[in-house]
Amino acid sequence: MVAILTARGETARENAALKRAFQTLGLDPVHVTEPAENPEDENGQLEILLRWALAYRACPDRKKLEKRGFLFPPVEPAWDPEADWHRFERWMKGQPTNWTYASEFGPLKRPEELDDGEIEKELNRVVKNLSGRGVEVEFQEGVPARLSYAYLKKEVEKEPFEFLVPGAFIHIDGCGGSCPDCFQRPWCEFAAERKKAV
Repeated sequence: MVAILTARGETARENAALKRAFQTLGLDPVHVTEPAENPEDENGQLEILLRWALAYRACPDRKKLEKRGFLFPPVEPAWDPEADWHRFERWMKGQPTNWTYASEFGPLKRPEELDDGEIEKELNRVVKNLSGRGVEVEFQEGVPARLSYAYLKKEVEKEPFEFLVPGAFIHIDGCGGSCPDCFQRPWCEFAAERKKAV
């Protein structure tokens, strides 16, 4: 029992020391990590990230770091080397790693606050704003603007977006894979084909 308590105490002290090291560097790991399942895993994650942060501070050159074995930045969630390096370097430079629609373009009105003409304009404005940030929106043809707007509002308010590598994009198509729950079902050829097959 004493050994277990001592181990927990050491883990907690190690965790506090790692977090102080990041504070000294002016970096907050929360922007490039996800919560770990237990303190030992968190410490392991922070140790690797700290090694990377110190290496990058000493030599902020990706090509040179890769030659030294620093190939895949330990960011979570990891996507691909280009996206992960982009996020890691933004973080190291003190730049934000993600953005929200509201912070960039202001809050969206509720669908019930807009008449049919306004909702069409607002939908087009939101789609254009997102496209300018590498987020492409493409719903099924024929879906009413009010339904598209309501879905898109919920989607952009759900979670922050990553800052993308220049030239990259993400796609919002409204398809979650569950046809019975989908707002686009009456206009979707795939859903109609599935219905015929059943």
